[in-house]
Amino acid sequence: KYLKVTGYVDDVGQSDNIFLSDSYYIYIDDGNDYNFNDIRCSLNDESIEKAASFKPGDKIVIIGRCEGFSITSVDMYDCTIVK
Repeated sequence: KYLKVTGYVDDVGQSDNIFLSDSYYIYIDDGNDYNFNDIRCSLNDESIEKAASFKPGDKIVIIGRCEGFSITSVDMYDCTIVK
């Protein structure tokens, strides 16, 4: 299922998993200092360059395919940065 989410950038980076070494992601949250759950957005190729312009605290809108969740985050894949 594809979802459109709005939040604030928590972190931008590249996966440290050797099987996903070319995978880039953005973690977003609700901007609350005491937030323990984030949304982990694995970016599609067209959004990787856009991601470089974001820094923690910036508001962001992303559309991606939700694949469930782990203990610390909701997992979304093939994510496109809308704005």
